[in-house]
Amino acid sequence: MPHVKARFFAKSEAELAAGQKVQEDVYAVEFPFDGEDTLALATFVSGREILLGTHLLRRHRLDIDFVRQTVHVERVQL
Repeated sequence: MPHVKARFFAKSEAELAAGQKVQEDVYAVEFPFDGEDTLALATFVSGREILLGTHLLRRHRLDIDFVRQTVHVERVQL
């Protein structure tokens, strides 16, 4: 994936498992998703990945089949 042009958006507090709280920087990023450029909020972790909230999938159906080890994402009409 090409590099995203991350723009600082805000500081946020996240609660992890066991009640641990951490401060995170949140960035606005634009990237291609499902055939269109999408603006989303992201936090960065060590490595080359970004974490995106599930709000990104608000117009999609997500099917995860753990037995078959498959994932299917499909845009739905509202």
